[in-house]
Amino acid sequence: MGSEMNQMKQTDQLEPTVFVIFGGAGDLTWRKLVPALFDLAQDRSQPPQFAIIAVDRIKLGEYALRRRLHDGVNQFSRFGKAKTAAWTQFAHHIHYQQGDFKQPSTYAALGGQCAKLETQWATKARRIFYMATPPSRFGEIPKYLGQAGLARDCQWSRIVIEKPIGYDLESARALNAILAASFDESQIFRIDHYLGKETVQNILAFRFANPLFEPLWNRRYIDYVTITVAETVGVEHRGGYYDHAGALRDMVQNHLMQLLCLVAMEPMVSFQADEIRKSFAAPSPDAYETLLWDVMKGDATLFMRADQVEAAWQLVMPVLEAWQAALPSDFPNYSAGTWGPEDAQRLLSQGHSWSLPTDKKTHATKHGEIRPLVR
Repeated sequence: MGSEMNQMKQTDQLEPTVFVIFGGAGDLTWRKLVPALFDLAQDRSQPPQFAIIAVDRIKLGEYALRRRLHDGVNQFSRFGKAKTAAWTQFAHHIHYQQGDFKQPSTYAALGGQCAKLETQWATKARRIFYMATPPSRFGEIPKYLGQAGLARDCQWSRIVIEKPIGYDLESARALNAILAASFDESQIFRIDHYLGKETVQNILAFRFANPLFEPLWNRRYIDYVTITVAETVGVEHRGGYYDHAGALRDMVQNHLMQLLCLVAMEPMVSFQADEIRKSFAAPSPDAYETLLWDVMKGDATLFMRADQVEAAWQLVMPVLEAWQAALPSDFPNYSAGTWGPEDAQRLLSQGHSWSLPTDKKTHATKHGEIRPLVR
């Protein structure tokens, strides 16, 4: 099935698209977004009427931007170093617009550039606004897009937001309200790259399309399921970030909550986006490739709705509030490279224990592992 669906993706044709990246000179664009878009172009899935408009505050010529993005593609493309002809053809689609995200003139100029491209192409184009900016900008840019009339067309305009979606329940609700003031929910794509990973996507196929496990995956036959996410790197230089955000906000509220839903949810009545609203798509070599393709196609299956985001925050807020109310009397520290404090094992009762993945060299896994323990 995977090869057939990949072939469909290679031959399926997108509609004319203008892909606007706010923060287009930043690391996310350089490391993830443009390499993924380049790889999609190599699969012949992008139309000739396609443009990337990088919007940022710094003074940067189009040639300098293309040279920087070329370096990113050479390092992070799944095809390896880009061939000269392939990059030259792709680079012609990249444009740069300098502008302050807080100035209405930036959005007026952006609207003019989109209209100019549509005139050149003699056709209407999808307009995708990707916020590859710090989270502090998430509440600003949608307002200006709405004021400039760039969010008005529900069928042709979409906005993409990276996580984190808020810092807590209150801020998540506030951000969702800002987005809803300018965009319809069908236009909003809250991206979590974890959901684009092939292993995560395969969970639904493993559960519902596998004739061996589908009839057994229920509480009658499965005692419990442990979800272990083990990283090969430690805190390293991220101490300040974890002091501020913490793993509960960074991993549990989004990534692990999504995995929990895929593992434990009831079978859906259909596989439409609004019914699943998170796992099965064609396997793809890179998570961002899968997700950017889905954004351009308008498939919201692997993206989160406002109510899902808020429900996840509601689950973790009691923990955050308890931590804020009182400092722990005995902080459960543990040595680097070990599996955490001994008290973690006591979270599971009745003789259960965490099923820890192992690696021959490091005694750890590179990726999260989901291991059902059958009675």
